[in-house]
Amino acid sequence: MGKKSKDKKWYALVGSNAIGIYNNYYRAEEAGAFVFKRIIKGFNTFKQARKYAISEYAYRSDGEFFLGPVPANFTIYENDMRAIEALGLDTDASIKVVFKGKKKIFEEIKWD
Repeated sequence: MGKKSKDKKWYALVGSNAIGIYNNYYRAEEAGAFVFKRIIKGFNTFKQARKYAISEYAYRSDGEFFLGPVPANFTIYENDMRAIEALGLDTDASIKVVFKGKKKIFEEIKWD
C-alpha cells in the first residue's frame, strides 16, 4: 500500500469493486482487505477524498459510475452503491450506515 502522510486527514480507499473514505489511514488499510485492485490516497478534506474516490472508481471498475453520497469510515461495495442511489439524495448529502440485524440500511444525516 501507499505511505501514510501525517498531514492528511482523510483517506480514499478505492478499487474495482468498492470505495471508502476514512479519517484514519490504518482503518482504511484494514477495510481494504476485500477491495480488488485497491489504492489508498490521502487528502486534506473529505470532499477532496470523495471526488478522487468516485472518479478513480469509474476508471478501475471499467466505467461503472457512482456519484454519491459516500458515508465516512465505511466501505461501500457495488450493491451498496445501488441502494444509496435509490435513496435519491444529493451527491453531497451526509449519510450513515445503520444495521438492522444483518441488513445494512443507509440513512441521511439530518443536521439541525
